[in-house]
Amino acid sequence: MTTIDYNDLPADLPERPSLLAILRSWLGDLKRKRRERLTLLELSRLDNHLLRDMGINPMDVRDAYAGRNSSALFDPIRRHDHE
Repeated sequence: MTTIDYNDLPADLPERPSLLAILRSWLGDLKRKRRERLTLLELSRLDNHLLRDMGINPMDVRDAYAGRNSSALFDPIRRHDHE
Protein backbone atom coordinates (compact mmCIF):
# COMPACT_ATOMS: atom_id res chain seq x y z
CA MET A 1 0.00 0.00 0.00
CA THR A 2 1.30 3.47 -0.93
CA THR A 3 1.20 6.30 1.53
CA ILE A 4 1.63 10.02 0.97
CA ASP A 5 3.76 11.98 3.35
CA TYR A 6 2.51 15.58 3.40
CA ASN A 7 5.82 16.81 4.72
CA ASP A 8 7.38 16.05 1.32
CA LEU A 9 5.01 18.38 -0.56
CA PRO A 10 6.39 21.82 -1.48
CA ALA A 11 5.27 24.47 0.98
CA ASP A 12 4.99 27.24 -1.62
CA LEU A 13 2.12 25.89 -3.71
CA PRO A 14 0.30 28.75 -5.44
CA GLU A 15 -3.06 29.55 -3.92
CA ARG A 16 -6.10 29.75 -6.12
CA PRO A 17 -7.71 33.18 -6.06
CA SER A 18 -10.90 33.26 -4.08
CA LEU A 19 -14.22 33.92 -5.74
CA LEU A 20 -14.36 37.26 -3.95
CA ALA A 21 -10.95 38.27 -5.36
CA ILE A 22 -12.04 37.31 -8.87
CA LEU A 23 -15.27 39.29 -8.48
CA ARG A 24 -13.40 42.35 -7.17
CA SER A 25 -10.99 42.19 -10.08
CA TRP A 26 -13.84 41.89 -12.58
CA LEU A 27 -15.74 44.81 -11.01
CA GLY A 28 -12.57 46.89 -11.00
CA ASP A 29 -12.10 46.22 -14.71
CA LEU A 30 -15.71 47.22 -15.38
CA LYS A 31 -15.27 50.48 -13.45
CA ARG A 32 -12.05 51.29 -15.32
CA LYS A 33 -13.63 50.63 -18.71
CA ARG A 34 -16.66 52.75 -17.79
CA ARG A 35 -14.40 55.64 -16.74
CA GLU A 36 -12.49 55.35 -20.02
CA ARG A 37 -15.72 55.40 -22.04
CA LEU A 38 -17.01 58.44 -20.15
CA THR A 39 -13.70 60.26 -20.64
CA LEU A 40 -13.72 59.52 -24.36
CA LEU A 41 -17.34 60.64 -24.58
CA GLU A 42 -16.51 63.95 -22.91
CA LEU A 43 -13.48 64.44 -25.16
CA SER A 44 -15.58 63.73 -28.23
CA ARG A 45 -17.94 66.54 -27.23
CA LEU A 46 -15.15 69.14 -27.22
CA ASP A 47 -14.51 71.48 -30.11
CA ASN A 48 -11.73 70.38 -32.50
CA HIS A 49 -9.80 73.61 -31.90
CA LEU A 50 -9.85 73.02 -28.15
CA LEU A 51 -8.66 69.45 -28.61
CA ARG A 52 -5.77 70.64 -30.78
CA ASP A 53 -4.87 73.24 -28.14
CA MET A 54 -4.55 70.35 -25.68
CA GLY A 55 -2.32 68.49 -28.13
CA ILE A 56 -4.93 65.93 -29.12
CA ASN A 57 -5.82 65.28 -32.73
CA PRO A 58 -9.63 64.95 -33.02
CA MET A 59 -9.14 61.70 -34.96
CA ASP A 60 -7.28 60.30 -31.93
CA VAL A 61 -10.48 60.56 -29.89
CA ARG A 62 -12.43 58.74 -32.59
CA ASP A 63 -9.75 56.07 -32.89
CA ALA A 64 -9.59 55.55 -29.14
CA TYR A 65 -13.37 55.36 -28.92
CA ALA A 66 -13.34 52.73 -31.67
CA GLY A 67 -10.80 50.72 -29.68
CA ARG A 68 -7.76 51.42 -31.84
CA ASN A 69 -4.66 51.81 -29.68
CA SER A 70 -2.72 53.79 -32.27
CA SER A 71 -3.84 57.19 -31.01
CA ALA A 72 -1.82 59.69 -29.00
CA LEU A 73 -4.20 59.05 -26.12
CA PHE A 74 -2.54 55.65 -25.74
CA ASP A 75 0.94 56.74 -26.83
CA PRO A 76 1.49 60.32 -25.66
CA ILE A 77 5.12 60.34 -26.84
CA ARG A 78 4.05 59.72 -30.44
CA ARG A 79 4.95 62.61 -32.73
CA HIS A 80 2.10 64.43 -34.39
CA ASP A 81 1.97 64.88 -38.15
CA HIS A 82 2.32 68.66 -37.89
CA GLU A 83 5.55 68.57 -35.86
